[in-house]
Amino acid sequence: MIDALTLDQLRVFVAVADAGSFRAAARSLSRVQSAVSHAIANMEQQLGVTLFDRAGHRPVMTPQGQALLANARDILLRVDAMRARAQGMGTGVELELSLVVDTLFPIADVGAALKAMRATYPTVATRVAVLPLGGPIDALLSGSHTLGIIAGEHFRHPRIAVQALSSVQMVAVVGAGHPLARKGVGYRMGNATGNAMGDAAGDSASNLASNPSGNPASNPAGNAMLGAPELADHLQIVQSDSSGLSEGRDFAVLSPQTCRVSGQDTKHALILSGLGWGRLPLWQVERDLAEGRLVRLPTHSLGRGSQVETETYLAHRIDMPLGPAARAFADALHHPL
Repeated sequence: MIDALTLDQLRVFVAVADAGSFRAAARSLSRVQSAVSHAIANMEQQLGVTLFDRAGHRPVMTPQGQALLANARDILLRVDAMRARAQGMGTGVELELSLVVDTLFPIADVGAALKAMRATYPTVATRVAVLPLGGPIDALLSGSHTLGIIAGEHFRHPRIAVQALSSVQMVAVVGAGHPLARKGVGYRMGNATGNAMGDAAGDSASNLASNPSGNPASNPAGNAMLGAPELADHLQIVQSDSSGLSEGRDFAVLSPQTCRVSGQDTKHALILSGLGWGRLPLWQVERDLAEGRLVRLPTHSLGRGSQVETETYLAHRIDMPLGPAARAFADALHHPL
């Protein structure tokens, strides 16, 4: 009878599908292989279908197994969510709030929300990690952190619940003394006046000071843009991902010449030094742009006016309930004073 189907059998089924073999699934579940094989055999008997073809060296999922795998995952997610909700109903104030934040999110906003949370829960210890790209999702999945702030749409997982927070403006910038900054100003002015670019390039410093944003919307001569080939001729400073979730993928990398860094502050400092160009959050570089240390690249290859909007989300594992302090922090982020 199907009524005899158990959650344990479903978890074993998903574990074998994810691990690729009964032996690997047994290791991940801390069980002997015979127990895994027995659970799958019982499940197949209850359902009346063969989930894995065992004829070869490794079990191969049958078409019926593939079709039922999505159902098994959905059932387990719903059960985990129900269990987490029930646990949350009886949970007292947590001893610690462990938070992982994407490097693109303004840390000042995190500080303000933590301050508001501590006004109500002053005894709750806090632990904050700032990680790039897939780092926050990886930290949530591993259980090292209970609450996260992620940026962008590249990293999603069915075990992670997300709720939209706000948007971050990303701008392509370069140090004011970098050749791209001088070329960009000269390119716009030369194209607008029909004159050679040499004189314009010689006046680059004064032009950058009068229009530090480099935004063509604020520059009537901004109809000429740097294209991807010009950007590819220069070193791009790129944020690396230590989590491995973006392995084999690059995001907005236009140059074959790259300097990959492990931290956003390092990326910011290297761009300021004139080593190369890259994209940074506007909140981090707004003062540098206003004071002329950085210049917004005149390009549409990285968004209109070299700017794109990135959404940020509050995230947590579905099966890990949020305590009162975490909920207070989330509320402060959604409703800042």
